[in-house]
Amino acid sequence: MIIIKLMGGIGNQMFQYATGRRVAEINGTKLKLDITHFDKNYPNTTSRSFLLKNFNIDADIASKKEIQYFRKYKKIHIRILGHIYNPLFANDSIYITEKSYGFNP
Repeated sequence: MIIIKLMGGIGNQMFQYATGRRVAEINGTKLKLDITHFDKNYPNTTSRSFLLKNFNIDADIASKKEIQYFRKYKKIHIRILGHIYNPLFANDSIYITEKSYGFNP
């Protein structure tokens, strides 16, 4: 299962969904969305809401239990492509985070 955390406006949500969808297809698994970011109010940021619900997307919302299970792997950082194409990780749970909001080659 792939769980992708959505954040930001509609453009960011669409890109995050597309990335998650492709990773799920490559790995032959189901995609679920973590929308917990929209439950919180962050100071000095624009309030956002989950907008992909208005589209016919192929993904379910991840349960709190599923999200907590994957968060225990938060300290593991690998490149997405290394995970996708490395069969050694086929049965492992991996938690991938961005280093920052800027461009990351």
